[in-house]
Amino acid sequence: MLRLDPHLAVFRSAPDRVTVGGQQPVAELPADDATLRGLALLTRGVVRRELEHVLGDEPAAALLEALAPALDPLPPAVPTLVRGRIPFALELHRALDRAGHRAGHSAGDDPLVLPVSPWRLPHRERDRLVESGTAHLPVTVGDAWVQIGPFVPAGAGCVECAVDDAVLVPAHLAPVPSAIAAAQAVATVLGALRRLGDDELPAGWGARVRQRDGAVSALRRARRACRHRSPRGIATAA
Repeated sequence: MLRLDPHLAVFRSAPDRVTVGGQQPVAELPADDATLRGLALLTRGVVRRELEHVLGDEPAAALLEALAPALDPLPPAVPTLVRGRIPFALELHRALDRAGHRAGHSAGDDPLVLPVSPWRLPHRERDRLVESGTAHLPVTVGDAWVQIGPFVPAGAGCVECAVDDAVLVPAHLAPVPSAIAAAQAVATVLGALRRLGDDELPAGWGARVRQRDGAVSALRRARRACRHRSPRGIATAA
């Protein structure tokens, strides 16, 4: 899928010319019907075959060559389902929806669940996700950081090897992400979805976004041993 970078201005710079890019022009094109049709298709996103069908092979190739620096290939859409009762859940849902990551986007694909909660993922929710085999990427908001992950692929979760966070927290309070942490958390989730769409997001991936300044660090969490992770021939106590 090909798409014109949505951040670039497209405007008539002369009666017979169309310019792509305002501060740093990328291309100047003739304002003929074929070019305008091609620009319209590339603005919404189009596969090369459709563009060639509408314009013809050679005109399509010439247009793509002229616009090469301005093309922004669309990342694969990942069906997602954001759920949670804190305000950041709605903010994240809206951001993913604008980016095209909608639940049910691809027929037959189960959505990636993003449970959003204060402090930590509730044990009951964690167990329900693991037992159902649903792929999920938790997002938890604390007073020191916003945590994304760890990512659990479909069918790969295990309640026994999940790490319990024993830190005492005031459950009656709901932390609110700072403006910079919220923006960075959304960007981090979108980056993870891009990697997931390309099958490059490893199980257990996670990140923390610091509340104070939005700094991002990798999430490193040791996982305890359980039956399904034990080497062959070694038994674990029940």
